[in-house]
Parts: sequence; structure tokens; C-alpha cells
Amino acid sequence: MLRMKTLIGICVIGGLILAGCAGQTVPSPEAQPTQAPQESETVGSLSTAGSDLPSDLPLVCKPVRISFDEGGTNLTLKGGVAGDTTCRYIFWGEKDQLISVDLQSTNDVFLSIFDSVGRVLQSFEEEGSSYRGYLPADGDWYLDVKAVPSDANYSLYLEFPERLNFPEGIYEKSAIATVPAAGVHNFIIWAEGGQKLSVDVKPAKNFILEVYEVNGGDVLLSTQSGSSSFEVVLPELGDYMVNVINQTNEPQDFSLSVEVR
Repeated sequence: MLRMKTLIGICVIGGLILAGCAGQTVPSPEAQPTQAPQESETVGSLSTAGSDLPSDLPLVCKPVRISFDEGGTNLTLKGGVAGDTTCRYIFWGEKDQLISVDLQSTNDVFLSIFDSVGRVLQSFEEEGSSYRGYLPADGDWYLDVKAVPSDANYSLYLEFPERLNFPEGIYEKSAIATVPAAGVHNFIIWAEGGQKLSVDVKPAKNFILEVYEVNGGDVLLSTQSGSSSFEVVLPELGDYMVNVINQTNEPQDFSLSVEVR
């Protein structure tokens, strides 16, 4: 049987209150849920550059379902949680989807990520504030934020990169999307060591690229280069991230060309 705890909640994105406060009964973070908790609001927003922590937010929370804006690959949520209580976010993901989560706060806050059948990706006992890994199954996943022991405001960044697949015999791909002001669109590409990766984004005056290895984290192209095109012989088999970064203060459309041979 689940232990139940009554929480009151709010969720904030970019300083805007998105979810009001109301008494909610949800499973405690120590127990694995057998069914989805009561949901209140759906939120979705592309993240912008920077992750300034919120200040003077109500330290209250209720379950919130996360959805990305159309074409979006990341978002930032800002909120507050009372000491020794939990804020819960719910998201739907597909098997083998790579997710990255990063939690920032001036106080101790920890992440727990699990699904409704008991698969745990990270528990509070690990005292972690970040996570990167592949989802083992389709379905709803729960992301809990807990403050220990004091009240805390926090900024929570989530990244679900768009995968570009290359069927056998296909070596080139293109993608188009809109990136918000100073925002990022994340792509992920699987390739073998020794293959040559070529990437090019247009218009070059508005965008730069970042390329790095997912598993090892080795940076192949940094943002400091200011490059909008890049070629490299890949060092090993695995997934590689290609980030398209909007350098302007306005939303911008882009076209990305990728070749793997």
C-alpha cells in the first residue's frame, strides 16, 4: 500500500506561475506508485539560455505533467519546495530515449526518477541532482524533487534530444525547426568509429554548433569556436550530440544538414 502525503503546489516557468495551489494527495517519494497520481496542469516551454535560480517563490507543489512545445527538445522549470517535502513532475517517454536532467538550487535538493511498475533510474538515497541515461521502456515516468532538510527554490532543466536515424544506404539527413531566442535545439546521432561526420546549419549568421560524445562527454566542437559547420572523423562507436544554438535575441528558423559516411 502506498504511503500518502498531502502537498500543496505551484509550478513556475520563466517567472510565470503556471499551476495554482490546491490540496493534493499523491504517493510519497519513498514508495513506488501503482497508478499515476492526480494531475493538475500541463506545462511546456522551450528553455532559454541561462538557468538563474528563482527567488521568493511559494514553497509549495503539486503533480505537474510536462509536455514539450512542438519541435522542442528541452525546457526549464522553476519552482520552490518546502523542506522534507516533494514536488512531482510526470512525463511520457519512449524506450531508448536519451534524457538529461539537471537540478540547481542554493540548498540541498535531490532527484528521484522512476515509473509506475517500479523501474528506478535514480533514487533519493543516491543524493543526486543530475541524471543522463536511456529510458528502458515506453510510458509515464515520474521525476520527484525533494528538499533536505530546508526549504529550497530550484531550477530544473530537462533535455530530450531529437534522434536523426540513418537507414542502411542513407548517408545524409536534413532537419528544420524553430529555436526560441537564445535557445538550443538538441539532436542525437548514432555512428561508428572511423566514420566522418559533417554538419552544417543555416543561416550561419544566426546559429552556431556544438558537438560532443554522449558516453564519454568528449567535446568535438565547442561553442567557443563559433562555427556553423564542422567535419570530424569520429573516434568510436556510439551516440553523438549535435546542438544548434540560436545566437540572437529573437526566435529563428534553421536548416541543419548532416552527413555520416
